[in-house]
Amino acid sequence: MESLKSYTDKFFIQHKNELLKNYPGISPQRIYQELKTLSFSHYDESRNLERPYLDGSHCDFSYFFGKLREGIPLAYITGRAYFYKSEFIVNENVLIPRFETEVLVEKGARFISQNFKNIDLVKVADVGTGSGNIICSILRESKRAIKAYAIDISSQALEIADRNIYRLGFSFNPQSEVILLEQDRLKTFSTNVHLLVSNPPYIKENQKEEVHVQVDTYEPHQSLYLNEAKYDEWYEQFFKQINEVLFPDGIFIIEGHEQWLGDLKKIAEKHSFNQLCIEKDLTGKDRFLVGRK
Repeated sequence: MESLKSYTDKFFIQHKNELLKNYPGISPQRIYQELKTLSFSHYDESRNLERPYLDGSHCDFSYFFGKLREGIPLAYITGRAYFYKSEFIVNENVLIPRFETEVLVEKGARFISQNFKNIDLVKVADVGTGSGNIICSILRESKRAIKAYAIDISSQALEIADRNIYRLGFSFNPQSEVILLEQDRLKTFSTNVHLLVSNPPYIKENQKEEVHVQVDTYEPHQSLYLNEAKYDEWYEQFFKQINEVLFPDGIFIIEGHEQWLGDLKKIAEKHSFNQLCIEKDLTGKDRFLVGRK
């Protein structure tokens, strides 16, 4: 028998090539840290992560190593993903939060803090909320009372968002609340909001070959892709809806594909938005379209 740490090191050496293919930049230390996450999620504190490990034994750790060899995303194996300043529950019904999106949270929270000084309750809509990582992070970051609307077309995604809102709600302003809504974009939404944030599907289906195979295989396609023939029409409808719900001087912040943000900016211009600008993510790539009504 050997310790789990020793087994992890050996496992990495034996399967290094396939691990690096599925998990670029992965290391034995990262695998071991994820094992700790799994341990804390499924075991009580009296269980010892360093207990002897039997290869092939039936336990959560054997399940973990088996899923690693399959190439399942780490976040889906452990059921957890870290984003901004919080840990979120995730599963295959929601996208795994990416650090690039953290800029969207910072911009949204800054907009709230710098505006609406005479408004007691700021209203925010998060379209395509997924795990709720964006809206929960804005609520945690902002000291203001916020009435938030977490919107998604998927009822399974909203179940995950609901769990994360429940877990993190203690850190929101006590006067804040979150309303979950199942719908396609803003199809039946008629409430005016001061801020709209969204990480919508923005990859064209004919660009799938550019997407990492692990993402394409395991993450929800509904949240990733749009048909290229309907791409502009989809965003035409979306910007029209945004224009209808934003208060005057309200702002939207949308994540998008660097190749198509310029086209989306032109579409947004048709709907009377001003001060439109394309802003970069933490890697220096064009990532966000920001506009004010």
